This record gives sequence, C-alpha cells and structure tokens, in this order.
Amino acid sequence: MSDETSGAAMSPQDLALAAAIRRYEERLSKDPASLGFALLADLYRKAGRVDEAVATCREGLGRHPHYATARLILAKALVGRQDFTEALSEIDTILRVNPKDVQCHRLAAEMYRPSIPPIASRTRCSGCCARKGRSAIRGWRGCWPMTRS
Repeated sequence: MSDETSGAAMSPQDLALAAAIRRYEERLSKDPASLGFALLADLYRKAGRVDEAVATCREGLGRHPHYATARLILAKALVGRQDFTEALSEIDTILRVNPKDVQCHRLAAEMYRPSIPPIASRTRCSGCCARKGRSAIRGWRGCWPMTRS
C-alpha cells in the first residue's frame, strides 16, 4: 500500500482512484472510440494529473466533438492548469449549443469570482451600461450591476 513513485503510503481514497484509473485505461485501450475517455480524464483530473486529463479529453473530443460532458471536464482540467482563456473557450462552445447549462455557468462564475477588483479600484461605468440605461460599476474584466445595500 505505497505509492510507486514516492514510497509514501496511499490513503484508501487514493487507492480506489488509482484502481479506477487502471480500469478505465484498460477499457479505453480495448475500445479507443469509447465515450469512457471522459470519465478517465475526470479521474486523471481528480488525481492531480491535469496534463493527462487535458490530453485525454482533446484526443477523445477529436472523435466525439459534440460530447458536452467531455468539454466540461476539459474546461475543469484547463482551469486546474490555470489556462483560463482555453477554459472559457470550451465553456463558450458548450453554451452556444446549450445556453442553460448550469454547470458551465457555475464554472465560469468560479473563474471570474477572484477577478473582481477591490471596490477602491472600481469606477462608475459611463460607456456601455449608460447607453443601455443601467447603473453599473466597471472593473478590469467588465461591468457589474450596482446593487443597493
């Protein structure tokens, strides 16, 4: 019960994750066209093997380009790799087909949450929002409606 690379003892969760990864790797090697690539990529992501998750998703999406779940897993892996531009591109691809996809909206919100600048660095928007008749503040990533406390 030790990790082959570091010699450290693995937790039961890590052992279960490693066993699931092996199972899906075997399944995918038997049938490379299977949709199981998405689950394998998600397991890689959860195990911290983000680069393998991205590669597995991209390879599988080459065969199944309309598989939205795989695109979402790819976006999550790209966020884990701090590649926000690519992640937003994948989210945009999903939302063009299904604009009400809650998980995509949630992931996009999580990505933008830390980018909202402190109140001191915000200025009142006089451009796009004023033309639309809205009252908003402008940050470095866009406008947010002003709320009354």
